[in-house]
Amino acid sequence: MQYARGADTFPHMFTPRQLLNKALANRRNPWNWLLHLLGLVFFLLALLFHSSTLFGLAIGLGGIGLLNLHLPAGADNAFTKLAQAGLELEDSFRAMPRGWRKWLILSGLVVGAFFSVWALWTRAVLALCLLAGFGILARVAALNRAKGIRP
Repeated sequence: MQYARGADTFPHMFTPRQLLNKALANRRNPWNWLLHLLGLVFFLLALLFHSSTLFGLAIGLGGIGLLNLHLPAGADNAFTKLAQAGLELEDSFRAMPRGWRKWLILSGLVVGAFFSVWALWTRAVLALCLLAGFGILARVAALNRAKGIRP
């Protein structure tokens, strides 16, 4: 089949911007969010074990998480609660006004991500223990704030 040049000659083609908009709209689904989280877990495991198979699986799950899967609403369990909490956290971060606090949080996340990638790739045990300690400390601080305990 021969196609002529022009904007409306390919009926099922999308521009990159349209694909990005569709992917971001589909990402708001809890199933897609869980697929992205699972892809992140496999990516971190691929860094730790230096595995190209796990890396390919992580990339695949990330890509599948951008599609519209047409899945029914999930049952009320720990995974759907995790996805809802993650989506709410993302919404609250997006709703924060741009200021020093938002930039501080964002820069901390970026530095933490680079440090995590380095620690997993080099398999630095002390750095991995430090990451686990910071994670536990953040969890305890969040639970204390939820109970009304202020430092």
